[in-house]
Amino acid sequence: MSFNKIQADIKAGKFAPVYLFMGEEPFFIDQLSSLIEKNALSEDLKGFNQTILYGSDTSVEQIVSSARSFPMMGDRQVLIIKEAQSLEKKIQDLKVYCAQPSETTILVINYKQKKLDKRTELYKLIEKNGVVFNSETIRDYKIAAWISDHAKSLKIKLDDRQANLLGSYLGTDLSRIHTELIKLQGIAKDQEITDELIEKYVGISKEYNIFEFQKAILNRNYALSLKITSHYTHNPKSMHIIPAIGSLYNIFTRWIKFYYLKDKSKTNAIQAGVTAFFHRDYQNSLQKYSIAEIISNLRILKEFDLKAKGMGSSGSDSEGEFIEMVQRLMLK
Repeated sequence: MSFNKIQADIKAGKFAPVYLFMGEEPFFIDQLSSLIEKNALSEDLKGFNQTILYGSDTSVEQIVSSARSFPMMGDRQVLIIKEAQSLEKKIQDLKVYCAQPSETTILVINYKQKKLDKRTELYKLIEKNGVVFNSETIRDYKIAAWISDHAKSLKIKLDDRQANLLGSYLGTDLSRIHTELIKLQGIAKDQEITDELIEKYVGISKEYNIFEFQKAILNRNYALSLKITSHYTHNPKSMHIIPAIGSLYNIFTRWIKFYYLKDKSKTNAIQAGVTAFFHRDYQNSLQKYSIAEIISNLRILKEFDLKAKGMGSSGSDSEGEFIEMVQRLMLK
C-alpha cells in the first residue's frame, strides 16, 4: 500500500489490526508510526492503552502477550514495536499472532533498514490481515521533486529553484529536510519563502552554493567556478573538497548517460537521472565538453579524491588542491 493511502486512512480513523513498516528509508516509517500514535487514541487513553516496545529489549512472547491483552477503559489499544529488526529471525514467530490478530489491538511493527522476505509466512499473513509498507529511499535526482511535494503538503510556498537548492545542499536526508522545512514554515508563516530566508535560517548562500557550483561547472563557466571555489576554500564549513568531488562525479556520470540518449527530451533525461531543473544545463553542456573530456574529468576527480583522503598528498594544502582540481576540470 502507498504512503499517501495509509496516511489518508489513518487520518480518517480507518485502522488495520497489524502494520508492517519496513525498508531502507526511516523517515516514512517514523512518519506513519507517529501518525498512528497521534490519531489512534485520545490523549487521556494513551497512558492506559499505548505501549512502545523495542526489539532489542523485548521478546516475541512479550509482544504476543501484550497484543492479546485487553484495552483498559477503551475499545482498543496500540502496541508499537520499534527497531523490530533487532529481533532478527525470531520475528518470524509472530506469525502465530498475525494469523489471528486481536480486533482490539493495533500492532505496529517498525522494521528499519531491512525488509522481511516476501516469501515468508509472516509477511504473507501481515499482507493478508493487515498493511505492509515498503519504505524506499528517494534517489538524489528525484529529491527536488519530493521536496516540492512535501512542501506543498506542509502548505509551504516553495518554487522549483528553491527545491533544487535545498536538495543540492541537504542531500537525501529526509528527516533533515523535513526539519528545515518545518523551521521555514514557522518563520515565514503563510508568506512566500525567499532566498534570503533560506540563506539566513538554513545556511545556504544563494550565490555560493553547491547548486550554483554544479551549474557553473556544467556550463564551463571558468570565472564563476573559480569564484565559488575560492569562497569554499576561505569558508571550509560551507563546502569541503570531498563532498564537492562526489557532487561533480554525479554530474559527469549523468552527463555520459545523457550524451548517449537518442531522445534527449526532459522525460527521458529524468529517467537517466538528470533532474528536470538541470535539463537545459545538460543540453548546453554538450557544446562545452566532449565525451573524451568528461572521461578525463572523471579520472581527475578520482585522483583528487585520493589526495583529499591523504593518499599521494600531504593533505596540508587542501585549498590549493581544490583550486587546481577545478582548473584542470575546465581548462583543456
